[in-house]
Amino acid sequence: MSLISRINSLATRIGTEFKSIRTEFISKTNTTSYTPTTDYHPATKKYVDDNAGSGGASVAIDDTTPAGSETMWYQPTKGVFSLLIDSQWVSVGRNGADGADGADGTSVAIDDTAPTGSETMWYQPTKGVFSLLVDSQWVSVSRNGADGADGTNALGFIAAILTKSVDQNVGGANGTETWWTWNGETRKDNEFIHDNSTNSERVAIATTGWYNIMFNGSVQQTGTGRSTLQGIIRINSGSTLRTGTVRDYSRGSAYGNLSPGLSCTMQLTSGDYIEVGTRVEDSDGVYTLSTNGAEINSEENQLIITRLE
Repeated sequence: MSLISRINSLATRIGTEFKSIRTEFISKTNTTSYTPTTDYHPATKKYVDDNAGSGGASVAIDDTTPAGSETMWYQPTKGVFSLLIDSQWVSVGRNGADGADGADGTSVAIDDTAPTGSETMWYQPTKGVFSLLVDSQWVSVSRNGADGADGTNALGFIAAILTKSVDQNVGGANGTETWWTWNGETRKDNEFIHDNSTNSERVAIATTGWYNIMFNGSVQQTGTGRSTLQGIIRINSGSTLRTGTVRDYSRGSAYGNLSPGLSCTMQLTSGDYIEVGTRVEDSDGVYTLSTNGAEINSEENQLIITRLE
């Protein structure tokens, strides 16, 4: 073989090898689309721009709903930031508030009573409580840092505050018990059940737990007899209890009104109802309030029941 033939053959081989080598690299002047498929493959600028976003294009900033293609969502008015995880929006807010769950609204319940059953997060607006479903149990925190046990009992300030604007005779002979009716509701959270007209002396409990009960009474003494009134309480119309009772004594209408009451803490079961009232104490049987001898001074009475845990 002549020298020229050998040179031409070598040039052909070099060209073939060079073309083969070029397929293993991406040059600076490359204009062909390339998609990396393993950990250490190079990535083109276009691939990075298309898949890593460009200047926050993947974040929705809107108070209503994301457009549908974003993976992050911020609601400025609510202060809520959300991430799209496994097709569900997971959200946190400045007060534990939740911004629904993105476009579909299925994984977060926003309700003061109870979630519908399919949610994994639950926000109770009135109570300011945010809950997560963990191992089939609701774990909750509120704006005051209190723990909500199983979510349905999540705590913030949960109370029933009842008032009375209708006078009621509470007088009588020694041992007379009167269960006070309540026809006003300053506050009544969903933990409590009360009706202003039907069995209005009863306040029912929706959730098992510990409760603080405070009863302040004001009774106008219109008779001349001397007597003592004592605050009383009972559960489910059972036996009269004198837990945390407060007594007050009057010598008659010329000596001022009475302020019976009580303050106590009780463990109550869901479905229980309580009643508070007064009992006439006159052990000698002589100084009694007449039948119309005592009327409630309506503007000064209050029954407050608060959930402790």
